[in-house]
Amino acid sequence: MTINRQYDHKFKFMMLGDAGVGKTSIARRFVDEAFLHTYIHTIGIDFLEKVVDLEGKKVLLQIWDTAGQDRFRTLIRPYYRGAAGMIMVYDVTDEKTFDSIEEWMRCIAENTQECQIIQKVILANKTTCPIIELRLKTAGNWPPSTEWTFLKALPKKATASQRPFYN
Repeated sequence: MTINRQYDHKFKFMMLGDAGVGKTSIARRFVDEAFLHTYIHTIGIDFLEKVVDLEGKKVLLQIWDTAGQDRFRTLIRPYYRGAAGMIMVYDVTDEKTFDSIEEWMRCIAENTQECQIIQKVILANKTTCPIIELRLKTAGNWPPSTEWTFLKALPKKATASQRPFYN
């Protein structure tokens, strides 16, 4: 039996963050190249895939869009294993979502292996809102760890929505 793969490499990305921060909007914008203004909350995990061309190689990106509600956090922890990237999303208009980043980071540290090489991105979402300047400035200097890259998300713009997945 021959398996016909349509890609050269495969990488798993986890979309993490509190409920309502826009994880699904960002993932759908990247995969479907469309922006919808309304979504329902993710229950458990939603799974998306996209094949991209990187340096002449076909790369399958698996995006695991996780539910942000507390009741689902224990359900999603086993899915951290094998992830090549963690994309931590917070809503710049909701300070509570920024404050919970440390809790998500602790959960990642507890549920991944030390030898696991993970690209880590903190993604500030809803950055077109006028009240965001202070939270972006604070987040841009935080966390002090060089393990994390800070980016701004603009799901309404296709090119900006690709950055977390290609970073």
